[in-house]
Amino acid sequence: MKERQQNIESWLSKLQQESWNLELLISGFSIFLLIQASQGLKSLAISYRGNFVTNGALESVPYLFIGILQIASYVLICNLIIHIFLRGFWIGAIGLRSVQDKVSYEKLKYSDFFVKKLQKRISTLDTLLIRLDTISSVIFSFTFLIIFMLISLFFWVVWITLIIITLDAGFNFLGESWAETLEPVLGITVLALLFLGVIYLIDTLSLGFFKKFHWVSRIYYPVYRLFGYFTLAGIYRAIYYNLISRFSKNYIRLFLIIYLSVIILVPFTKLDSFQFFPDTPGDTLLDREFYDNIRPKNDRITIASIPNQLIKDGYLPLFLSYDINDNDNIIRWCEDYTPSKENLFVSGIRIRSDGFTFNNPKVKEKDPEKLRDCLANYYSIYLNDSLYNQQEFFYYEHPNMGEKGLYTVLDIEGLSRGQNTVYVRAKNFDERDSLIESTFAQIPFWIDR
Repeated sequence: MKERQQNIESWLSKLQQESWNLELLISGFSIFLLIQASQGLKSLAISYRGNFVTNGALESVPYLFIGILQIASYVLICNLIIHIFLRGFWIGAIGLRSVQDKVSYEKLKYSDFFVKKLQKRISTLDTLLIRLDTISSVIFSFTFLIIFMLISLFFWVVWITLIIITLDAGFNFLGESWAETLEPVLGITVLALLFLGVIYLIDTLSLGFFKKFHWVSRIYYPVYRLFGYFTLAGIYRAIYYNLISRFSKNYIRLFLIIYLSVIILVPFTKLDSFQFFPDTPGDTLLDREFYDNIRPKNDRITIASIPNQLIKDGYLPLFLSYDINDNDNIIRWCEDYTPSKENLFVSGIRIRSDGFTFNNPKVKEKDPEKLRDCLANYYSIYLNDSLYNQQEFFYYEHPNMGEKGLYTVLDIEGLSRGQNTVYVRAKNFDERDSLIESTFAQIPFWIDR
């Protein structure tokens, strides 16, 4: 048993000495992947909104998860770049040590006074190498510790959301009178979880403030255990306690204050000298999203689109992106027809007397034309100030990113040369449930003929 323990310690010691190889490999590979993933996360958020209904209690959870991934990617990129820089410095110092392991002050021919000052202040290469190696390894570990803490924050929000949904569903199941009676219980539960979460966060960032006092630590321990399960903190606690016991806590607290301040404040600051280019240009902005020829790659069509801002013939193709978050409004508008699809998961698995059948999860629509008319009539098309009533819509999946929607071609032969505008307006309901029409898209184009 003792021999096995010695072998394990020897193996770990060897790994520690050679860990810089893995650190550099992982850092370089991670930076490359993260730079590629940053734009992908932005597209993921847009894609989620375009393919899933985002209402209800769980609405914020996916966006929070994507937001945490974005913050984590920025933290990783910045920290790993610093790590690679320091490791490169460390490798360069090792190379120098192989040919010059100490400073030859006599060859510098400095005065005795200055040599004595340098000998006090300039560390040896060995000391520098040890410091660089320690800092590099700590930065590498600290980076992933921050990532796991961000993931813990996400799980905490998920648990609170699930508890809210469960309690709310239970109260509603008991009946409306019980739901109203027990509603304060839901509010108190949420406030208690938020308060305990803040306590746990303060203790974590203060490096154990509530663990220092005997009776307070006894009261705090159940909270510590509970949030350990909620946030999966057990995964990174070994790294956390090793790091905070390695250095002075005052230095760590100062570093955390500066580090977190930078993470929080940087996204809300920028350098901008474009005084005559407004951040909120409104209708004066030519939005590239509306034009297929200038839309940024991997950007989804969220509203509407035409092929080009410059039109040379008498027809204008128009694509309207179908926003599934408008489902409720469309159903209220089109009262005389109910879609065959339900707003749920669709399965192609069927149980029959002779076994299971597996087919494509498709639902056959009772009347596709009627369904199309419901969606098409939800919109109104205007050319400049005139309502356009001659269009015929078709279901269409746009080749950009497979966005689903409606496609039509507008006859613009009668429009004058120069700038014109196509307006897309959609039905909506105000606070008094009165039907109103609001501008959905405003797309300027120029006729050149």
